Order: sequence, then C-alpha cells, then structure tokens
Amino acid sequence: MKTFYREFATLMNFLYWLPMFISVVIVIALSTVIIWWGGDYFKIKKIYKIIANVIAVALAVFIIPLHWTVPAKQAQEKRIVEYNERKEKYEAAKAVFDEQCKKAGEKIYRTVDNVDGVMLLKVREENKENIFALLADPMWDEAAITNVESSNGSYIGSFLRKYRIRFGKRNGYSFVDVLKADGSISRYFDYKGHDDIDEERDGVIKNPSDPARYAVTYEYNVDPELRKHWVAGITIKIIDRQTDELLAEKTIFSFESGLGSTATARTPWYNAVHCPELLQRTEDRNPTHAFAVQVLKPTQIFNSSFNGDQK
Repeated sequence: MKTFYREFATLMNFLYWLPMFISVVIVIALSTVIIWWGGDYFKIKKIYKIIANVIAVALAVFIIPLHWTVPAKQAQEKRIVEYNERKEKYEAAKAVFDEQCKKAGEKIYRTVDNVDGVMLLKVREENKENIFALLADPMWDEAAITNVESSNGSYIGSFLRKYRIRFGKRNGYSFVDVLKADGSISRYFDYKGHDDIDEERDGVIKNPSDPARYAVTYEYNVDPELRKHWVAGITIKIIDRQTDELLAEKTIFSFESGLGSTATARTPWYNAVHCPELLQRTEDRNPTHAFAVQVLKPTQIFNSSFNGDQK
C-alpha cells in the first residue's frame, strides 16, 4: 500500500510539472525563432540577438513557473485552512457527542413477565417530505434513530409476534394497541407488511374494552446547542399506565460525523454513529422493540398453530 501511494504521488507530481515544462519549452522555442528571424529581417547585430535570446529564456524559466506555482500554492494554502477548520469543528462536535454518551444507555427499574400486549403511545410515521432534505437538516426531529428504526406499519409490526414469525423471530406480543391522535385506540393482531396501514386488512379492533396496561413511547432530543454540532438524541420509555410508574428508559445519541456534508452523494444522518452502538442490519432494526421486550417480557406461546387472535 505504501508503494502504491508513493507511485501515486510521483504520478501527481509528474502531471503537475509536465505542462509547466512544456510551456517553458514552447515559449523559449517561439521567442528564439522570433528573435533570430526578426533580427535578420531588421539587420540587428548578432550580439544583440544573443542578449535578447538570453533575456527571453531567463524570463521563460523564472516567470512561467512563478505564474504557475503561485496560484497552486495559494489553492493549497486555502485547502489547508479549510481542512484545519473542518478538523476543529469535528473535534469540537465529537467532544460534545462523547460527553452526551456518558448519559446514554439503559435504566431498567422493574420488569414484567408474561405480557400479552403493549400500547404504543407514538408511532414513527413515514416522512412524505423530501427525505434527502430532512437527512441534511441538523434540526430534524427523527435524526437520532432514522437509520435503525422502522416507521408506520412496520414499526407496529415489529412488536407483533405473528408479524415477526414471518422473519423467523418469536419474541413479540400477541397484540399491539395504538393510541391515535383523536384519543381512540386501535388494536392490531397482525400487519401484512404493506407500506401503508389498513385497519380493515390488518385485523384491527377499535377501542378495545381492555386496553394494554403497559405502554411504550419515546421523546426526541432537539436541543439546538447539540444540533449545531450534529448531535441528536432520543429517549425510549416503558410506562405502567395503571400506576404512572416509569419501568425503564433508554437514551440513545447519534452523531453525524460528516457535519452535514453531502459531498460525493453522501447522506447526512443516515451515516450517523450511535451510542450505545446500534446494529444497522435489516434483521436487527427496531431498537425500541428490542428494549421493550427486555422490560415487558412477552408471553411465550409454543403452539406452532398460533393464529394471532390469542390475547
């Protein structure tokens, strides 16, 4: 690898100096031809032609490289200044992220066994806006978890056992109650994997008489002081609705280390790093569900003919 870089640097130097060398040769050749041809035409003495030729060669040798290298040097100095500025901004932002990471992690105060279903007080919605504009927005609400959490029906489905069985996983709940904006509750037993949510198609009961006792929710951290360093946060909370007890909470921070750069088609926030570290492969998505089942342990059903209507 070192040999490659050394050869690459040699090539770059060659490509830089070759045009300048060619320019000098061309100018010397042209000036020589003009001086001697003009000298003969105007009958100028040989000594004066030699002096003029020497002056032309000297000017070509010294002025052309100077004219060539000064802008290049200025451009290089500008790049160094920009690099140092970016480095300084990155180090300041990374320090802020590292400090926030001290507050990140899980706090489990109490767990509950044999939970059939949970209530989702919020559901991450799919963004209908220009997603690339949002990914480049330091103040985007969902920045902290955008590249590791599903949205809409897939978010609901991630909690449902019957949905997860299709992916070879069983640590889900028999049903999920979703609190709607109007205060109503929809109970899901399955989700068919479509991009949208269709309550009739996905087998929903409206306003069940026995809404789930335990709830899952989250809060985004949109602190402007953190966001100017491209640091975002989210806190997942598990709540006992009957007693208003906070059973557990998990705080996640993310850091867009490119500080919003979109160079070479880069997508800010989607490339963010997290603390605690989160797995980003498709099968490991949905950290909210992963945390919920640690606290609200789903009822284990061993009947292979499980049909999703059991509660």
